[in-house]
Amino acid sequence: MKIVIVYASIHHQNTKKIVDDLCEHFSLDSIDLTQEPHPDISSYDRIGLASGIYFGSVHQLIKVFVEKTKFRQDQKCFVITTAGAPWIDFSIFFYQFLKKKEIECCGSFHCRGYDTYAIFGKIGGIAKGHPNSKDKMRARQFLNNIK
Repeated sequence: MKIVIVYASIHHQNTKKIVDDLCEHFSLDSIDLTQEPHPDISSYDRIGLASGIYFGSVHQLIKVFVEKTKFRQDQKCFVITTAGAPWIDFSIFFYQFLKKKEIECCGSFHCRGYDTYAIFGKIGGIAKGHPNSKDKMRARQFLNNIK
């Protein structure tokens, strides 16, 4: 089974840290949408869609990618998100968006990420040290379960 994670990680590279760790531990590819905005995913069986959360949603590059991509019926997606806020699992919202678009999903993962946006920057940020080793281990367990 061929797996790719298509991601957008901008501010503190929280999502990239998770993606890089998964690439180190599994045989999979990754594509940074900030570097390659129109990737060909036709040869992959599982497509991870990973993003930091910006104003309560995944990055616009991920949304545009999903809108413009024709997924094969036998391809399944999974979602990975990172955000500073501990009280909301933002991956679920994007997961629901994909289901409404009739894109088959096989799971979602969310963890905290260092956040200095707006007021958080004035207090030195929140979720310092995240994603940490426990977050990365949970991401590995998630990916192992959906393979």
